[in-house]
Amino acid sequence: MATSDGGSGKGIDWSRLGERLDWSDWRSWLKELSGIDWAALTPRASRQPEQPAPAPIELTLAAWSEDEPGDKHAEQIELSYPALREWWLREGGDARTSSGEAGERLAEHMPELVPTWRRLTEMVDDEHAGAVLALWNPPFSRAARRRPSRAGVPPSYATTTGTTGSTTA
Repeated sequence: MATSDGGSGKGIDWSRLGERLDWSDWRSWLKELSGIDWAALTPRASRQPEQPAPAPIELTLAAWSEDEPGDKHAEQIELSYPALREWWLREGGDARTSSGEAGERLAEHMPELVPTWRRLTEMVDDEHAGAVLALWNPPFSRAARRRPSRAGVPPSYATTTGTTGSTTA
């Protein structure tokens, strides 16, 4: 097995592991990965310099029950949507999926959520609300899309067009 520590067997060179796997057959890579003695691995040293611990984050949770999205949902959306929208559009409106495409993907993958998604989207007067509330292709998936793809290795996330098999720059 390829190692990241000069051949001592205490680590894995993930780039070389990917070269010898047949990514078109999930059984082959599952078999390869199941043969690794995970307990014997030595954690890799962090590539990042030592950072101070982040400040604690204050988080308030609320719970309520409504059979259909109503006043309580509308109140929560009114409070949180501006910050969510700012996060969503931080790379510009053209960098994100349209509300129409987000709705199509939601209907394709989770059709049971579409009626609720529509009601929630109607509570927000914003052209991006459908995409934001569906969370299809969110900003944090951008790094995965930009990662160069090796031949035969499928990308981890969908591209901005919602298809797999290629990456965007």
